[in-house]
Amino acid sequence: MELIRRLVPPGTAGCGYVATIGSYDGLHLGHQELLRRTQLRAQALGARSLMVTFEPLPREYFVPQAPPARLTNFRERWRLLSAMPLDVLCTLRFGRATHCVMFGTRLASSHCVARPELCEGR
Repeated sequence: MELIRRLVPPGTAGCGYVATIGSYDGLHLGHQELLRRTQLRAQALGARSLMVTFEPLPREYFVPQAPPARLTNFRERWRLLSAMPLDVLCTLRFGRATHCVMFGTRLASSHCVARPELCEGR
């Protein structure tokens, strides 16, 4: 699995990505299923599977006075993700600029696999 720390510039994606985005603090069965679906869709399209996650977690950024309890730190997430079906892990520093990014345009992703709450803006 490749680790990148910035968004992929448009036009450099080659075959493109099938992406999933989220905090992924802890990798429970629901997260594992999203990763499995992302990988399956990527294989079907001849693309690479990509997870976009954040440090600090968005909730830590928006509510710094009451950050959520961490299930895993970055090192532990990396270790757990290394055993999962994933081609690329993109870890972005979450801040003012990050939450304003247009996801599909900047990542050159053709598909996104997400839980319903994310699509509804929650």
